[in-house]
Amino acid sequence: MIAALLLGTTATLTLLLAPPAWSADAPPPGHGTTATGESRGAQPHKLPFHGKLKAVSEADKTITVSYTTGDKVYHLTPATEVLKHEKPATLADAVIGEPVSGAFEKSGDRLELTKLQLARKHDPATEGAAGEPEAKPVKHRKKEKARQ
Repeated sequence: MIAALLLGTTATLTLLLAPPAWSADAPPPGHGTTATGESRGAQPHKLPFHGKLKAVSEADKTITVSYTTGDKVYHLTPATEVLKHEKPATLADAVIGEPVSGAFEKSGDRLELTKLQLARKHDPATEGAAGEPEAKPVKHRKKEKARQ
């Protein structure tokens, strides 16, 4: 009994007094680095967005997107890819009120677009006369009753 108590106390003190496997200056292995050991902080993180186009400023190279929680201003850069219906486009092709989507990166307080998709993707084969996608009929399955 005393041997077990002495062994438990020794093990507890050893774990409490042992130095950590990493120094206080360096993060633990695997935290904040990629598989090759590079820092993740240097890589920008692309975030998606979807909303309705509220305003366009070609002079400032910005767009304002309306959300239910408020408006956000996104900045275009020379590297921003602008598309409309999967084809290259410019800000002049933008239509206020149309849905927009894409990806952006945070650069300080600025939201810089990496990709801007003007208008929703569509399939001309499924569009009706008004240019809206036709509603597809809902198929219902009849359940067969098991005969007893």
